[in-house]
Amino acid sequence: TKIGAVLVTVNTAYKIHEAEYLLRQSDTHTLVMIESYRDSPYAEIVRELCPELAGFPADVETQAELNVKYEGYLKKQQAQVARARAMEDWRIPEDTDYDRIDSLRIEARQKLKAKKPLSLSQAGRIPGVNPADVAVLMVWLKRRRDGGEANETGEREQP
Repeated sequence: TKIGAVLVTVNTAYKIHEAEYLLRQSDTHTLVMIESYRDSPYAEIVRELCPELAGFPADVETQAELNVKYEGYLKKQQAQVARARAMEDWRIPEDTDYDRIDSLRIEARQKLKAKKPLSLSQAGRIPGVNPADVAVLMVWLKRRRDGGEANETGEREQP
């Protein structure tokens, strides 16, 4: 991801005056800074120049900081969750032979054979079937949908 940004270093000798000039004269929408450095308390300077920021509780500042730091990771995770939700309702064929799905744990195979879930979401709610097992089922179903699965004779089965 690319952003349009300008890096401006602040001369610490001028501190508040230079910071005030930069903030007032520029069309600043986002300010990324460290709390302080040596004898320059940047956060304190910004609070003095922008008193409207002083009313926020510390946890709001912390949350904003975390959002900026982890935005990329959060977007990836949200995309994964959206993909998983889209696949939750995928139907599991009633005649599924769980013993042929190699990566399933033995306990999960036993539980799935006993309960015979009709969808991935149902499989995920079975005690003893963990998220990794559901992910294995998801991959198996996707492969089956995309190109069929080889049966015992080596022929491709179509979904």
